[in-house]
Amino acid sequence: MSITRIGYMDQTDFLHEVGEGAGGTTVYASLNDILNHCPCAIKCGVVKVKISKVENMIAGLESAQERDKTWLANHYRQQADFFKKRAENFLILADKIEKDDNE
Repeated sequence: MSITRIGYMDQTDFLHEVGEGAGGTTVYASLNDILNHCPCAIKCGVVKVKISKVENMIAGLESAQERDKTWLANHYRQQADFFKKRAENFLILADKIEKDDNE
């Protein structure tokens, strides 16, 4: 099963760390995500990257294809929960702003 993902990286990390830096390199899910979590991104620049799985290097008891599907389904559920909570927080803030504005 071929899986390809799009992500965003700090340009310096991309140029100097990918495949060379110990401990790995962070790939962010969106442009907003990298701008919110990587303060130097504005100064260093941001690159859009495409990551493709070449092969499974360590196979567990499940087949790689089934594990990938299970992981992906769980990932989407976690993302949905995260964005649902974030949306609820935004609504609370919007209500607070409107309440403060009316007082």
